[in-house]
Amino acid sequence: MLKRCFILIPPILGLFYAAPVRAGGVNKDFDIIQITPMVGVEIDKVMSFSMGGSNGTTPNFNMGSATSVAYGALAGVKLGPINLGALLQRSTGIGSSRGLTLDKIYGEFGVIGGVSIFTAALHLDGGLVTMTNPDHSQFHGYGAKLGFAMDIYPIKWFSVGVGADADLQFFMAPGNLHFIGVMGGTIVLRTGVHI
Repeated sequence: MLKRCFILIPPILGLFYAAPVRAGGVNKDFDIIQITPMVGVEIDKVMSFSMGGSNGTTPNFNMGSATSVAYGALAGVKLGPINLGALLQRSTGIGSSRGLTLDKIYGEFGVIGGVSIFTAALHLDGGLVTMTNPDHSQFHGYGAKLGFAMDIYPIKWFSVGVGADADLQFFMAPGNLHFIGVMGGTIVLRTGVHI
């Protein structure tokens, strides 16, 4: 049984090397440009900490949840097993989170590989985030995400797939050591055009 488990390790690891993949409109190993629109759901925990009270020494801690529709696009290049790009994503609150938005501008570094018409990718993103609250107040901060995506190429210049990310954002609001942290996850459906 243990031997059978070890037999599976090389093919799984092999997905993350530059295996032959029928992908890319001009060259299977390079995309001059790839544009990947996406839409999905983001679920977050929002935590805030501040010092309050009459003399500003009483700690206050609050936690809540937010559910959002996430949409955006990734634009970049594929250089063999490496993906480089820029991600624009907006998450707009729904239900009890209506009026809350997160706007993300991230750079992305990824490792991609696959077999035949299937690809898998691991990626790390990071950059700037703006959070807008229902009262229209805004906070600016930094964020990062670690994600995994799987795509299929029905034709060499077009892909469709799914992605899942773990997200973390951090904001410092003005006054009384007010910190805001947002931690959660995003699941998206994605399509891609590859030239």
